[in-house]
Amino acid sequence: MHEMSLCEGMRSIIEEQAQAHKVARIAKVRVELGRFAGGEKDALSFAFDIVMRGSVAEGAELVMQDLPGRAMCYACVREVEIENRLDHCPSCGSGKLMPIGGDEMRIKDLEVARSVRIADAGRARTRATPMITITTTTCTSAMDRRGSRWQA
Repeated sequence: MHEMSLCEGMRSIIEEQAQAHKVARIAKVRVELGRFAGGEKDALSFAFDIVMRGSVAEGAELVMQDLPGRAMCYACVREVEIENRLDHCPSCGSGKLMPIGGDEMRIKDLEVARSVRIADAGRARTRATPMITITTTTCTSAMDRRGSRWQA
């Protein structure tokens, strides 16, 4: 199950970004998954919950956004969306396509939970207010043999 090693890579990036921005807790992690990235969403979600235990992202919501497969057609010289790597060009029908996208795995952003003190009938309590942080690190998974990587 390579999803575990992918989540371990995500955890490294999340921990690094949390430390760099002095963040105590991550509330939401948004990732972009290309059509050909090879990650099984259910397995990734399951692995995410397990791997994030004891980290700043424990209990964080994982939001996965799909990215389409893209290819360049040599016949009509267009960039087109494809469902499968061996599809024909939807514009001209040619089989001469070069896949150029859809294998990405990227952490798009992290939603940080910040606590603020508010007054409530004489008592102070905390309330989470979100802040978005864009990450900037890249991590390659040791077990991901297809060359996909987490990018942030």
